[in-house]
Amino acid sequence: MTAADDTLALLDDYLSTAMSDAQAAAFEEALFTEAAAGRAPELRYLDAFFEQAEWFASRGGFSSGATAEQIAELRKLPGVHYIDVEANTQVGAWPTDTKFVVYRLDVDLRGYENIDVSIVTPEGEHRKWFRDVVYDPADGALYGACDAPLAASTFRHEPLVARIHASRVESTELGERKPAPRLVVAELSVTPK
Repeated sequence: MTAADDTLALLDDYLSTAMSDAQAAAFEEALFTEAAAGRAPELRYLDAFFEQAEWFASRGGFSSGATAEQIAELRKLPGVHYIDVEANTQVGAWPTDTKFVVYRLDVDLRGYENIDVSIVTPEGEHRKWFRDVVYDPADGALYGACDAPLAASTFRHEPLVARIHASRVESTELGERKPAPRLVVAELSVTPK
C-alpha cells in the first residue's frame, strides 16, 4: 500500500463504515498484512493526523490554546501546508495533495485578554468571527488549522483582513483588574496570488 489518495479514500470508507462487510473484511486483511510487513504508511499518517486533528477540532478555527510546538508537529505530516500570515501576506496555490492547512498569525498578544478575530474584506464587509481565541503564551501568536478546501475558501478566494480585537490587561495600584477598552490591536491582510 502507498499513501496515495485512493488508499486514503479507502481508509476513509473503511473508517466511516461506507464499505460493505465483505469489502471491509478484505480491506482490513490487506491492510493488516501490509502493516505487519511495515508497508502501511497510511496508518502512521492517520494515527498522527487524527491525534492532532482531534486536538484542533475541539478548539475551533483558531485552535484556542495551540502552540508553536503543536503546529511544528502537524507540519511534519504529509499533506500539511503551512502559511505564516504577516502584515501583508500574499498566498499562492499550495500542492494539490494538501489535506490540512496550518497557519500562524504574526502578532504578539501577550498582555492582552478578551481576544476575538474578525475576518473582513478590505472594504470592511464582515466574513466571519473567531471568538475568545487564545494565543501561544511563549510567543503571543495565534495559530490555526483547517482542512484544505475550507482554507482555500478563506485564503485563496478574495483579499481579506484579520482584525484582532482585544483588551490590554490592566491593574489598579492595589493589584485589582480594572476594565480596559477593547480595541483593534492588529490587522493582517491576506491576498491571493
